[in-house]
Amino acid sequence: MDTRQDTLQADEFADDLLADFDAVPTKGSPSAPASKWSDAENKVEPKSSSAAIKWPTLPLNTSEVDHQHLVLRLTEITSHYRTHHSYATVRSAFVETSLLLNQLGLLAPAFREQPSIPRVVKARTNSHTQLLIDQIVIDCHWLHSRGEKVQPRWNELRRVFSSRSKFNCSEIAERLAAKNWKTEFRANDLLLLNDRQQMQLAQLCTAAKKEARRTLFEGSRDFGSTGMVSRIPARVTSVRLAINNWADRTHQIQGHEDMYQALWVARELLGPAASHPQIAEFAGLQCGCPPLHPRTASEKLRRLQEVLAGS
Repeated sequence: MDTRQDTLQADEFADDLLADFDAVPTKGSPSAPASKWSDAENKVEPKSSSAAIKWPTLPLNTSEVDHQHLVLRLTEITSHYRTHHSYATVRSAFVETSLLLNQLGLLAPAFREQPSIPRVVKARTNSHTQLLIDQIVIDCHWLHSRGEKVQPRWNELRRVFSSRSKFNCSEIAERLAAKNWKTEFRANDLLLLNDRQQMQLAQLCTAAKKEARRTLFEGSRDFGSTGMVSRIPARVTSVRLAINNWADRTHQIQGHEDMYQALWVARELLGPAASHPQIAEFAGLQCGCPPLHPRTASEKLRRLQEVLAGS
């Protein structure tokens, strides 16, 4: 098999997909272009150590892209990956779409639909490794794009996270993402990311924080003493049902259900010590919209608590 030719075919497929960005609707346009997904044969999965791995030159042009279209495109990319299990065919589109969303700064990586590594696999492939590297780079770019204060223990990394420095994906991949380190070491010991920062990120987040998010949104399993496994529903489910019932009888709440849920999630994930500005910001980063005024967020949470107490 001609490996170079196969790689070129994968690149051509990705280039065809990325050509859609030329037709991305500008803000206010009525619709997105039709999908161009197609099968690509004999794809060579990317190797994390390969010098051929390509990264976009930053910053990307966001003047004619629409946030909602990018969110829909990421959902389409994820659906294609789950169906065909070939990361090589979607990598270029996934990385570029994610970096564009980062530059817009509205929807945090942790709350985006995106390709993921199965929780149970016999062995990780080169494709899984490259996906993990890409997601770490995207997390780092999000922090840089948002102007988050990151002060790594190592001086050589402080420069690449400085808001005065141009973000370099290749350098982050080489110095941080491609290293064989535990997530806890990257997030806690090396980058010294605080809880609020980690909760925004897809990969630079400790196992305990990922589990807290997962049980909140997906639930968990209880392995009882009898050996029987029972499913524990997602914690957010009962809250969302209460919000939906509230909206059904109070028309002023209709259309704001997602924000009420996001405020509750923000308080749960950030903890009781979180300030109202932090909760308002975190809720906005879940919904992909600017944050509410802290006073408004506080009042909404108070009203929601009254509803939950009476449900």
